[in-house]
Amino acid sequence: MELDRTRITIHERSLMELLDLSLKVFMVYWRALALLMFVPSTLLTAVFLYQIGWMASDVENTESVARYVWVMTLLVFLTSPLVSVPATMYLGRVMFMDTPRLRNMIWESLRFWLSLTYVQLFLRGTGLAFLLLFMIEPYNDMGGPEWFLVMLCIYAAFVRSMRPFVNEIIVLERNPLRGKTTDTITVARRSQSLHTPNSGDLLGRWIASAAIATLMASTLVGIGWFAQLLVMLDWHWGRWMVFVWVPTSMWITAVYFTVVRFLCYLDLRIRLEGWEVELVIRAAAAQLEGQLA
Repeated sequence: MELDRTRITIHERSLMELLDLSLKVFMVYWRALALLMFVPSTLLTAVFLYQIGWMASDVENTESVARYVWVMTLLVFLTSPLVSVPATMYLGRVMFMDTPRLRNMIWESLRFWLSLTYVQLFLRGTGLAFLLLFMIEPYNDMGGPEWFLVMLCIYAAFVRSMRPFVNEIIVLERNPLRGKTTDTITVARRSQSLHTPNSGDLLGRWIASAAIATLMASTLVGIGWFAQLLVMLDWHWGRWMVFVWVPTSMWITAVYFTVVRFLCYLDLRIRLEGWEVELVIRAAAAQLEGQLA
């Protein structure tokens, strides 16, 4: 990595500037980001369709399709942070002029499976989401598991709004879950020191991002609907729209907001820690060390 050369200029930015920059980064690296998230998102979508696809078996029934879309939205929301781990690691490398191999990103992310399992599956509710998914009984009316999914999403939204950068702390800063000494900076300590001073700003940014994500996913669904109308001259949702394009729109939005979250993480470190100065100093130290060697 070249710490004194980054693909973006390191300085403080507003949320609107970060959203605009995220779009540019997304357009440049969309192939790599899509590949890194394609396999896990496709596997999860297949599992979701296997478990809840029956809800939209009659695509002419508006209420059934709405129920399916609602539950699918909850599931994608709960599982997207776990799916985005390889993409987050890739962004961390490529921003510093590194040229990582996509296969290496996938295997390297497995090194953090214990920390990610504990944080994402247990503390942030992803594991419980899978349990509730398999508790949904086919061809029954909306019941307890679906209502618990809603409550789980509310809990996850609260936690993510106050502690959004746990993936970055684990896979980029590589802090351990437990310290061998009292001075070790663990994930919990690092999360508290990074998030607590700006909790109000983080909450505001999360609410704004959530609204924009909802609008983006809805717009993508609308684009697919309009394309179907132009090509097939049919405005009714078919199986392609329900089972393919709706989940795809959600995952595209998830990929984009993985970039947004990463850039917000960089921005927070810049504002809190003067990170742009630290990078210059570390780069100079590395260069001096190389000359002395």
